[in-house]
Amino acid sequence: MATLQVQSELEEDNHGVSENLKWLAAGPNMAVPLYMSYLIKGIKFNIKAQDDVRTTQNSGVYLLAHTMQVASAKDKNPILSNMDFYGVIQEIWDLDYQKVTIPVFRCDWIDSSGLVVDELGFTLVDLSKIGHRNDQFVLASQVKQIFFVDDPMHRGWSVVLSMTNREYNDVIVMKS
Repeated sequence: MATLQVQSELEEDNHGVSENLKWLAAGPNMAVPLYMSYLIKGIKFNIKAQDDVRTTQNSGVYLLAHTMQVASAKDKNPILSNMDFYGVIQEIWDLDYQKVTIPVFRCDWIDSSGLVVDELGFTLVDLSKIGHRNDQFVLASQVKQIFFVDDPMHRGWSVVLSMTNREYNDVIVMKS
């Protein structure tokens, strides 16, 4: 399916390069708007600073990544596996490629040392253990919204909760 999409983008109309591909290759507009809140498929996401002044929480995100893993550099048998990433949205950007805009989140991702599954199967995170500082951005369309609730049994840890998403119909709020 992805091959068909790429082929259609490369159909000859201007020396073998489509207009859409030219727009993407030119890069986004250098003036990037920042948002405090953003609606994606009817789901409202906030930046952490917005959550800090409200009683609701909409800045937690979860990413399931499919990856090849190896035991060491000499490992000749990589395996395909899933990796879970949990984070908190710090900034919401809207990359403008003229014909299309792409919302991205800059997140503080929880380091694997701050992630455990307890004896009851609940995922716990230590929100102070920030990792992946060189890879903070994610396409907004790739994440699922989650919530963090303080764990009364484990001081400093939060339980990860996922709920059915509410659909919002309000407007996007731009940062001033």
